[in-house]
Amino acid sequence: MNNVRSGGGVRELAEFSPLVDRFLTRLPTRLDQFDTALQANDWLGVERLAHQVKGASSCYGFPDIAHEASRIEVIAKNKSNLSLIREGLEKIRSIVRRAHR
Repeated sequence: MNNVRSGGGVRELAEFSPLVDRFLTRLPTRLDQFDTALQANDWLGVERLAHQVKGASSCYGFPDIAHEASRIEVIAKNKSNLSLIREGLEKIRSIVRRAHR
């Protein structure tokens, strides 16, 4: 059974396992979309992607990804700091790599 840390406890996600796997498998493509939006200076696109990743990662039990996505969303909304966005994306990539092990 897959267990995912969620908030203060651990909940079993056996029935959601295929959805969680699909989320993790598709997330790298989503992160590539962030890179494309950043290269185009598409702040609104970055904000929207971050909002979507934040919601999905929260639903699938990845609070660390949701936290980073939330930070990216706020930074993009304020059009403030590309290096902080890139740092947040790298943290998300690192989390995804660990989850695939």
